[in-house]
Amino acid sequence: MDLGAFFIFLIIFGIIGFITEKIWGLNPYKIYSDIGVLVLATGIIFVMLPTVFNPEDINGNIDRIVLWFTNVLPGAVVGDVAGSFVAELTGGRR
Repeated sequence: MDLGAFFIFLIIFGIIGFITEKIWGLNPYKIYSDIGVLVLATGIIFVMLPTVFNPEDINGNIDRIVLWFTNVLPGAVVGDVAGSFVAELTGGRR
């Protein structure tokens, strides 16, 4: 998915989340962030676990972590911009 489509998807997700929170009182942002933390922690453990058994592999693991974060970074920036946009639309930054 290119970053423009990702931006639009996140804006739609943010508006749907706002409506869901207002109607049912369910906070989808909290659920999504908890799942994100779980995925991030699991990913880091999965990447670093081989170093427990083979400490010489640490250089390769550090390269993989840096590559993973740099691949995720543009999407994270677009997500922050989309979240700010939705917050301005819904009045969440007052």
